[in-house]
Amino acid sequence: MSNPLMKFSEVIALTTLSRSTIYNRLTAGDFPECIRLSPRRVVWRRTDIDDWVDAQAA
Repeated sequence: MSNPLMKFSEVIALTTLSRSTIYNRLTAGDFPECIRLSPRRVVWRRTDIDDWVDAQAA
């Protein structure tokens, strides 16, 4: 099973959260950890985001 990586814009579209809200939740430990590819590029595992969205709906 593949676990595609999601760009920031895709995470924003899927979660409907703003960039600043995502960073605030990351800092608070209330959002899946990102993977830093370079100093200005982060991605998330699709399954981590899907699991987080499902947990928010529960």
